[in-house]
Amino acid sequence: MLLVVAVALTLGFLVTVVAAHLTVRRRGGPFWPGLAGALSMSFVVVALAAVWPRSDDLGTVLAVLMAVLPLGALTAIVMLGSAWYAGGTRRWTARVAGGFLLTLILVGLPLTGWLYGAPERGRMALLLAGLATVPGLLLAWWVARLPDPVRVHVEPSYPPPWTSVPPG
Repeated sequence: MLLVVAVALTLGFLVTVVAAHLTVRRRGGPFWPGLAGALSMSFVVVALAAVWPRSDDLGTVLAVLMAVLPLGALTAIVMLGSAWYAGGTRRWTARVAGGFLLTLILVGLPLTGWLYGAPERGRMALLLAGLATVPGLLLAWWVARLPDPVRVHVEPSYPPPWTSVPPG
């Protein structure tokens, strides 16, 4: 059961990292935070794949609780911080959190069905969980393309005094 939760959270963190990276890049930010986030998330996925075939023993539980989930959460938080630094708003953060929750629910459904249904078909459940990540990724792409995911300088409704033409 812990591995099912870990897979769902990992894919949710991945969607959050992608949304933050796309927003930072849209604002003209550097590419390297997204690259660092991708490397960190690839380490999380490799660590999760390494403990996947093992039974739920103490070593698996410790690997997931001490390495996989904290690193995934830290990566998502750092990427959200970089997006906030680039100008993310509360509304943008709420939408990214919605994408995270949507991914958790959509990924958790096939994995929970696998856990309580036919455990010998684990590869099919992981394939369905991977496909269930697609709506979250599309939502991340959509959030980054919104007109208001970042703070925008608003021009005043009246012209500045130095642009007015003197009468005469």
